[in-house]
Amino acid sequence: MTGSARYKSIRKLKSVDNFIHADMHPGNILVRVPQSKDRKRFFKSKPHVIFLDVGMTAELSGSDRVNLLEFFKAVARRDGRTAAECTLRLSKEQSCPNPKAYIE
Repeated sequence: MTGSARYKSIRKLKSVDNFIHADMHPGNILVRVPQSKDRKRFFKSKPHVIFLDVGMTAELSGSDRVNLLEFFKAVARRDGRTAAECTLRLSKEQSCPNPKAYIE
């Protein structure tokens, strides 16, 4: 499975299906390719991505979904301040002793 196919599957899981898998690693991803004896048809068929061990999954609320997407954007931009703010917003009951220092 290419990195692009894996990325698209995970992005769809989070962005479209609104689920997050808390234990995503290569051992929890299975790729099934439709069986075909016709070689041309085999290479044209799309693989099915199957996520295993879904015991640690959650459906995100609208605000958590937006916050998580903002977090990943911040990480991609290397914006530690915004990533830290997003991390703090993910917890409903905040117990960080010094949120301001955490963000700085």
